[in-house]
Formats: sequence, structure tokens, C-alpha cells
Amino acid sequence: AAGHAQGGNAEGAFMSHNELERVHPARLSAHPSLGLVRRKPPSPRGPVTQDWVLQEQALMSLVPTLRVTGPNGDAELPCKGGRVHLELAFASGWRRNASDWVGLYSPADADINTVVPVKMASLGDLDGFVDPANEALNVSLAFDLINMRADYKFVFFTSDSWFSGAWFSDDVAEAVAVATSPAVGFSATNCFLAGLRPRILPYMGADGKHEVGAWEVVWTSNTSVTAPRVHFSLTTSDLDCDPPAGSTVAGQTSVDASRSTFTAVDLCGPPANSYGFRDPGQTNTAVLQNLPADTTIHYCFDEVISSAEPYSFTTPPEAAPDGPTSTVLAAFGDLGRGTKDQSDLWHEYGSPAVNTSALLAKEAEQGSIHGVFHIGDISYAVGYTASWDYYFDMAQDFTSKVPYMINQGNHEYDWNASEWVASSPAPYEWYQGHDSGGECGVVTSTHIPMPLWWSVDIGRFHVVTMCTEVDFTEGSEQWNWIQEDLMAVNRSITPWVLFGGHRPGYIDSSYWGDTAFMDLFISDLEPVLVRYNVSLVIWAHNHAVQRHCAVEDKVCVLHSQGPGNEFRKPTVPVHMVIGTGGASFTKNAAGTDFTERVFYDWGYARISAHNESFLSWEFVNISGDVADRMAITQDLDAIIASLDRQEDSGDTGNGGGGGSGGSNDAALLGGVLGGGISLLCIVTGALVAWRLQLFTPKGYVASSRLLNPSSPTGEGAWSVDTSELHVQPSPVGDGTAV
Repeated sequence: AAGHAQGGNAEGAFMSHNELERVHPARLSAHPSLGLVRRKPPSPRGPVTQDWVLQEQALMSLVPTLRVTGPNGDAELPCKGGRVHLELAFASGWRRNASDWVGLYSPADADINTVVPVKMASLGDLDGFVDPANEALNVSLAFDLINMRADYKFVFFTSDSWFSGAWFSDDVAEAVAVATSPAVGFSATNCFLAGLRPRILPYMGADGKHEVGAWEVVWTSNTSVTAPRVHFSLTTSDLDCDPPAGSTVAGQTSVDASRSTFTAVDLCGPPANSYGFRDPGQTNTAVLQNLPADTTIHYCFDEVISSAEPYSFTTPPEAAPDGPTSTVLAAFGDLGRGTKDQSDLWHEYGSPAVNTSALLAKEAEQGSIHGVFHIGDISYAVGYTASWDYYFDMAQDFTSKVPYMINQGNHEYDWNASEWVASSPAPYEWYQGHDSGGECGVVTSTHIPMPLWWSVDIGRFHVVTMCTEVDFTEGSEQWNWIQEDLMAVNRSITPWVLFGGHRPGYIDSSYWGDTAFMDLFISDLEPVLVRYNVSLVIWAHNHAVQRHCAVEDKVCVLHSQGPGNEFRKPTVPVHMVIGTGGASFTKNAAGTDFTERVFYDWGYARISAHNESFLSWEFVNISGDVADRMAITQDLDAIIASLDRQEDSGDTGNGGGGGSGGSNDAALLGGVLGGGISLLCIVTGALVAWRLQLFTPKGYVASSRLLNPSSPTGEGAWSVDTSELHVQPSPVGDGTAV
């Protein structure tokens, strides 16, 4: 079903961040016998004669019948939801229209003039649907229904111009509901207590920094759950998930959770605070403290029947700069939510997100990633709040297993300052539009309670983020926080600094808004990142994959080398754009001097800190192939010495260009000595390279402690042999040895 209806009428191709934008409840009508609308029903056109009544009765006798079959052969669903089949039987004599469509409403008694459906399917493009030779026709559609804490009902809409326009006086409606299915409910009476969909978040202190060993378990329930608890164990998955309050169960711990929610009046504008609003349930947050590193935590929830089997997540490895275990993060932006059923929703915008999520879930299950960093534009609900339930349902197989960390992007945060909520900073003046659909950060902050900017230590990484939607110019609250955080990083514990934000600070784009943001980033924030030796910067927003050089002020300081695209000891950050989690591609690259590669492929980046001196970046597409890779080496001792010199000289200001800002004799002497040392390193390096060239077999390249394809993480993965300088080939996507 690929037809597209605006208020019920087909309009051809349609692209949107959320396809529910096609439905305008105020333009819908319903036959009075259905009781679907609260407003006054349309009145008969002309006098109600016996002939008119007979014609209406004859017409209504032909409307299609709707029958729903669930996973167990009836119209009921298990607590976790499941796939149902909607059967529409069209009788001979009923005129099928290209604009016919089906809406799925929840709860079942929803007013179609007040709210949009949670899913929909257009019928006009189905094979043979409008062919007059098919006088009678049966249509079967598959819908995946999740537990949204309420029941469902299907509603069939047809063209107003043929039905309502012919028999009723109604100048507003563009489509009319003429048939409904029975309500689709759940098999157990207490199923509505929860949809769960857990997510594991780092617990942040008041300063926006992660408290070591503290992790949040966040889940969704019905608001009738008044005393939510999580029960967990470090030793067993055999948990008592409903112990009496105040009791003690050997081997497990119970933690009370805080509760939060939002209503339509908490939001900034439509559709979020009107026809796009749906009861979000209740977000429950429990803080688990003093958890050891690299440990599996088994957990389950109180008062819910659908948590038949405990969940589990694994805490990240302990920071160990040169230990035996690599730290691996998955990173991406602009994911959205997809579907595998026959509803229209999200097939054009976000359906690859299903495959990206499945790969992330597989990596989380296998323990091959230690955390997920989602760099903004998360669900693309844009004010249709039911979409968040579908998003978390899709993502829960990775959000429940490893720490999940987010930035808010424009589609979560942006709205007009004049209508802004007082509890958070308004968007920067450039971004006061309608990109969030009226959610204005409230919805995201409730579902995923993280600060707008934050930092966390995960293994060898110090991850620090910015909110690109809020003022970050020099001297702002955010600018000061970022500088103070980077200044405090202990590189002897977390040798690699990963920085992220939604809108790209470096971007190959012909769109003026992208380049204007880049210029603002370069003038105000880039010097801070350069000064504190940030290793890698990752962005999203632009729906492309872009690999840039090690760059400062749009000038490449260092290009990558060799088939493995290795940056050897860059002195400024390397920048990447990875905005292709699931959203449609943005093909507006215009070419820049600092861009090394631009391509369009859905997937995510796998970023691995193998030891204190070697980091790798791989782009994994939704086929599971490595489509691109890059590596960075660093001299940690030299970085620490440089930072120490800055601290000793008192350089904490915005010196511009990433320099120390000092101009005294000591700095000049340091520069002379540094230049001499650099020259000595170049000569020594040349001799080493010459020797390696003589004794390295053809087809291999020399590098730092790096490649060993025998890694248990899979063929072609980077791994590290720390016993000696050892070079091994590792196949790239095209078979090239690196």
C-alpha cells in the first residue's frame, strides 16, 4: 500500500519526517452510526425522504467488513504485542477509490476528529484494488501492534467526494469513515501496566558528568504503577520479580524508581500539544550505584506481567590505557523508526533503521560493543508522540543491553523561543523553528533523562558532547562547561577524547545553514577542541557519511595515509559525519579541501580504542559489511606533556587557532626545541620506514602496533598485537589488504 493521502485524499509521492503528517483530523468525517466523532455529525443533504433513507441503507449495506486475526488465531494479543492480519472484504457494488485508506487508532474509542491514528495504510496502489473488473475483493494487510498501554481499532476511510459529498452536507471533510473493526485487546487484564522497552543510561551528577559505577535503568509503564521498582543481581538471572515491599531476597537487590511523565499542556505547539499527542505513559528511572566494571547485570521490573524473563546489560570495561581489552563504541545519528509490516508508516523515511537496530542488537548481545552513542535526531516523532513507543520497541534490543547515550538534535529540540518552556534554555536564535513538532525537548528529556551536554568515561574513552541547538558561543554557559570538562580530562586514564554533537562543525554541503553553523563552530568552539587535543569529533544531521582530514580552520593539517586511511599522530582533531542511521540521504555535497570521502550508506560507526596509541573507526552498513575505515595513532606521552605545559603556563583562554596563546620566552624556546626534536623524529622515522620497506613482505604496510586479523570480533576487524611492532593484513570491504 503505497498511495499517499492528505486528509484522506491521494496526492502522489509524499516525503516527510513522519507520515502521520498526511492526516488532518479536522478534515475527517464519519457516518453517524459509527459514533467515532464527538462533534455534530453531518446533516442529510436535502429533505429526508423515504427514497433517500432506502438509498443510504443500500449503500451502507455494501461497506466493507473488517476482521482482525491475531497471533493466536483470535483478535487478542499477548502482552508484548504481535502481528495481526486485517481482512477487508469488499462486496460487489461498492466503488473502491484510489484514496481509500485504513487508520489504526489507540485507544479504540479515540475521536478521529481529535487525534491522528498511530499507524495507517493506503489501499489505492494495491494490485487490482481499483480495477473495476474485480467487482468483489478481499484485501489482507499485516500490522505489527505493540503494547501501548491501551487497545486498538481499525477504521476504514473512503473518498468524501463519493460517499459523504453525495449524501451529507459536509464542506469540511476530505475523507469519511464508514467501517470499523472490533476492538483489538490483550489476552491478560494487567497487560496495560507496561510496555517496558528498557534503556540503560549513564547516571549524571548535577555537574553533567557521569558518576563512576552508577547507571540508570529507565523503562515505560502505565501511570497506574505507583511504586515502580527494579530488581537486579550480579550473580544470577533467576530473579524474584515481585517480592513483597521491604523484603530481602538473597542474591538480588531492589531499587525504587522515580516517576515522570508529560501532558499536552507541557509541550510547546502543534501537533505535539494537540492532534499529535497520545498518552506517553510513565517513565520510571532507577539508579543502580557502585556497579563493578565489565560485569553482567540481570534485572527485571515489579508489577508487570510482560517481564517473564529478566533482562541483562553489561557495564563497560574499566579504564585501562594499555590493558588487554579494547573499548568499542557504536555511533550514529538520524536513526528514526522503521517497520516490517504493511503499514505506510516510515517506509520512505526511516525503514533502514530496522536493519541498523538489528545489527546493533546483535553486537550488544555478543558483547562486541560497550556502548551506543546516538548523535541526535532520534525517533523523528516530530510531535506525533505515539512514534516514541514504536521507536523504543524497535531499539530495545540494544538500549536494554549496553549504555545508551544521546544528544538532542533539531527534531527533538527546536521551537519558537516565544513559546518555549521555562525549564530549559531556548534554542539558539538561528534554530527557532518548528523542527521538533512542538516537543521542544520535553518529550526526549522525559523518555531519555540526560542533560543537554554531558561527559562520561567509558573504558579508554572520555566522551564529551555538546548541544548544537543551544548557545555555545565563547563565554556562554555551554562553552564554559565544555572547556572546563576538557581541561579536567586525565589522559593517563582515558587516553582518547571523543567529542560529539548533532549539527556538523565540519561539513561538505551546499546548504547555507550548514556552512553558517560550521563557521560559528570554527570561530568559537574549535580552538577549545584543538587546545585540549580532542582525538576524534563525530557529527550527524546531514544524512551522509563524510570522512574529513585532521583539520583546523578549514585547512588540512594532516591527511590520512595508505589503504587503511591512517592519521599518524595528528595534532588537531579528525572529523566525521555519520548521519545515516536510517533517514533518507542528503545529497548536497559540493566538495571541500578538507573532505577525504563522501558516500551514502545506511549503518553506524564502530569506534575502537585498542590501546593508548591506536584507535580505529569502521563504518558498518546495514548489510553488515565494513564500507569504510580509518585509524588514528597518537603519542600519549607527548600529548600529556603538551597539556601539562599549557597548565603550567596558565593557558585556559581562547587563544585562537588552538595554540597555547603564550608568547613568552619559554614558549619560544619550547618551540625551537620542539622543532629540533621534530626534525630528529622525522630522520629517525625515515630510517625505520626504509628498514621496514626492506624487510616487509609485499602487500603489507607498516604502522604502529595494530593489525591482526585473527581477532575474535570477526573477519576484517581491527585488533592489536601489543607484544611487538607487528604488521598483518586486514581485508577492507573491497578485499584490499591493509
